[in-house]
Amino acid sequence: MNTNELFENVQGLTVLNLQREPVVLDSLWKDRRVALAFLRHFG
Repeated sequence: MNTNELFENVQGLTVLNLQREPVVLDSLWKDRRVALAFLRHFG
């Protein structure tokens, strides 16, 4: 999957920030580059 395909697939998705507030995912790289890491809590 290339960058453009990834961008199209995540447009409009909402995630929670560290304060547990919803953030539209693609707004994070609207004005700058970002590095994303997804963590999943088990338990």
